Amino acid sequence: VLCGLVEVAISSAVDGGTAAEFFGYIRMLRLFRILRAAKLLKAFPELHKLLKGFASALKSLIWGFIMICILLVMWSIICVEMMEPIRDKSSDDYCSVMFSGVFLNTLFHFQTILAGDSWGMCIVPIVQKHWYMFFPFAAALTTVLLGCTNLILAVIVDAAAEAREEDKEALLNEEREKTEKNITDLYHMIKQVDSDSSGT
Repeated sequence: VLCGLVEVAISSAVDGGTAAEFFGYIRMLRLFRILRAAKLLKAFPELHKLLKGFASALKSLIWGFIMICILLVMWSIICVEMMEPIRDKSSDDYCSVMFSGVFLNTLFHFQTILAGDSWGMCIVPIVQKHWYMFFPFAAALTTVLLGCTNLILAVIVDAAAEAREEDKEALLNEEREKTEKNITDLYHMIKQVDSDSSGT
């Protein structure tokens, strides 16, 4: 309802072409309605555990992505500086363009290191011509792929273990509350049965 009201208000203020594009993004907010169904997931314990684990890992994933981006930018700056004297500036081939600036080189590193796409297309020919370029490429691969991704995985596993411990505590508290309620109910039943308050 709120999204519909906002849509009507903004469409009157924005021209037709950009309004349609803008509302495409606003309509995506309706996906949050799915969160209402989260209460029903308790009927499926395995699915509930999976979603709870994903929610606890989401914070680690976001910070891990930021850390990976920082590392990729750092290695891109180093690679662009090292490639500047040996790069063919007159060429417009893919490899030369990808080493022409930090943004493009960060995209290239993301493509080759994280996506695992076309490692041999640019890097192997560069290393064959200039052997010392092996070291920044290998260091980028090692720190991002082996170091950072494994560290993120370790943090996610640790977060899942913490969530499991919190679940155990929540279950213990729930059992304790049930026991206290049962004792209270039993006490009231006994009191009702003992109408003359003789204790027998």
